[in-house]
Amino acid sequence: MRISDRAPLRLRFPLLPLIQRRVRRGYPESPAHRRRALSGYTGKRRSLCFFDKLLTKIFGTSNERLIKKLWPVVATINDLEADVKSLTDEELRAKTADFKTQIAARLEGITGEEEIKAAEREALDAILPEAFAVVRRGGWRA
Repeated sequence: MRISDRAPLRLRFPLLPLIQRRVRRGYPESPAHRRRALSGYTGKRRSLCFFDKLLTKIFGTSNERLIKKLWPVVATINDLEADVKSLTDEELRAKTADFKTQIAARLEGITGEEEIKAAEREALDAILPEAFAVVRRGGWRA
C-alpha cells in the first residue's frame, strides 16, 4: 500500500504524534524545553488575578482557615500533656475503657438514627483532646 503525498501527516509519518507530544510536554531534549529554560518560565500556567489575591488576603486560604479553626483544640491537647505525662502505662491503657464508657453514657437513651449519629459526633468531639493526648503519650513511650 502506497501513501500519497496528499494524505494527512499522521498517516505519512506515524511517529509524528509521539514526537509532537514529547515537544509539548517539554522533554529536556526538545526545543520547547530549551526556550522555557532560557525565558525564565517557572511552570505556573495560571496566575491569580487581583480579585483572587485580594480575597485571599482578607479571608486567607482554605488551609489557613482550617488551621485557625483547629488551633484551640491543639492548645487544649498541649495543656493536657502534663497530666497525661504523669500517668503510668496501666493508667494509659485504662483510659481506653474510660473513653468507651463516656461515649456509651452520652448515647444512653437515644433512639433515632440521626440523633445517635449527632450524639456520637458530640461525644467524640468532647473526648478528642484528651484521647489525642493519651495516644501521643503512648506513642512517645512505645
